[in-house]
Amino acid sequence: GADCQLYGVRGQKQRGIDLRTYGQPANSGSVGQCKCYKVFEAAHLRKAVEEFTEHLAFWRDQKIKVLRLYIGSPCSDAKVQDEYAKQKEVLGREHIILELHDSQALAVQLRNEPTIVSRFCGDAWVKNICGAGAMTLARNAVLATAMHLSENGDIFRECEEDRNKGLEVLRERIREGDGNAVYTEVL
Repeated sequence: GADCQLYGVRGQKQRGIDLRTYGQPANSGSVGQCKCYKVFEAAHLRKAVEEFTEHLAFWRDQKIKVLRLYIGSPCSDAKVQDEYAKQKEVLGREHIILELHDSQALAVQLRNEPTIVSRFCGDAWVKNICGAGAMTLARNAVLATAMHLSENGDIFRECEEDRNKGLEVLRERIREGDGNAVYTEVL
C-alpha cells in the first residue's frame, strides 16, 4: 500500500509539492500539488509543473514517478486541457507521469466516501458529493466511532480537546489572513 504525508510545514521550501506518497508506484513514489483557484487557467497549470521541474534532480533521486495536481475547480476548459497535454509530454520525456485531478474528478472519486467527505469538508458537502442517502451512512459511521471511543472515556475527551485546540489555531490563522495556507494544509 501507499503512505501519503503532507510535505513540509509553514515556511519550509517544499520543492514544488504539498503531498508525498511512499510506495506507489512500486518501489518509488509520487508527489502532489494542491491548488485552489476560482478559475484554473492554462498558465496556472504550466506554473505548477515549472515549480516541480525546478527541483527535478532532487525528485529523480527520490525515485518519484508521478506528479498529481489536485485542483479545487473544474479543468475542462479547452486551453487548460491543451496545456495539460503539453505538460504531460514535457514530464513524460523525464519519465514522470502527470495526473490532473480537478474538482469534478475528485467529487467522483469521493462519491462513495461520505465519512471522509464529512470529516474533511463538513456535513454540508456530503449531500452534494455523495448524494442524499449518504449523510445517514456518514452519521452512522461517526456514531459507531464515537460509541467505540466513549468506552475509553478519557481517550475520547483528549481527542476532542486536541481537535478543538487545533481547530481554534486554524480559525485564528484564517482570521489573520492565512486562509489559503490553512486550506492547503487541511487538504
